[in-house]
Amino acid sequence: MLYRGYKRDVLGVCLGILRHEADAADAAQETFLKAFKHAHKLDFQGNVRGWLLKIATRTSIDMLRRRRRWQRLLVGLRRISPPRRGDPEREWQGELIREGLAKLDERYRLPLVLQSYGGLNYREIAEILGIAEGTVASRISRGKEILRREVLGGREGD
Repeated sequence: MLYRGYKRDVLGVCLGILRHEADAADAAQETFLKAFKHAHKLDFQGNVRGWLLKIATRTSIDMLRRRRRWQRLLVGLRRISPPRRGDPEREWQGELIREGLAKLDERYRLPLVLQSYGGLNYREIAEILGIAEGTVASRISRGKEILRREVLGGREGD
């Protein structure tokens, strides 16, 4: 039940961090193995989704550090979420956003990925990343500002 209920969320966060499908699948699998191993400690009245996404985030970050694949972080970003079919304008905008996101420094990209693809709030992101909520808020704000500049290419707009 745990796997069926949360596999998409876990894989989405892993993909958002690792940017490589095979690595993300490995991280997601490792996440569920860790979760099953420690399920006896879980309070099922609590935030199960947040608990799993915290494991997924830390597992993915550890994988990045272990493998030192910094050059591969940007590869596969387009696989995070497929653009909506049938609307060329939305597909083009989505592509620009994913490309801009790929260029962001990890300290800005991780909170944005956890908020956008993981659907987490500032408190949950702060807990996962081990930083203050205010830091999460400022990094998301700054990340969006950098992303906006990157996508708009220095042009003014909404």
